[in-house]
Amino acid sequence: MKILVLAALLLTTASAQTQRWEYGLLTVNIGSNPLSSIFFWETGSNADSGSSSAALLKRIAGKAYAGLKNPTTSVAVFNYLGSQGWELVSATSTPADGNERNTWFFKRSLR
Repeated sequence: MKILVLAALLLTTASAQTQRWEYGLLTVNIGSNPLSSIFFWETGSNADSGSSSAALLKRIAGKAYAGLKNPTTSVAVFNYLGSQGWELVSATSTPADGNERNTWFFKRSLR
């Protein structure tokens, strides 16, 4: 009987703890001139931007940028975010007046 009560108590305690998440947005605004593209990364506590995926990655990775594999590719941004615990959960693409906005939504467990 004591084992059943202990097991029930443990299950109740575990289910009472809710998972807390941090969210991030990676947005790329692509203008009619691809050289005018802007890359944004924002979380609840931080925002950075760059004129290319590599420029944005330099800002968000800091000193770790030098050790990244193929840091000039767009995929390198996704790989870096994944290495930091970010999980891609959704993506959208919105055309408007010859421009395009692509947004990727990420989440990670609060630390």
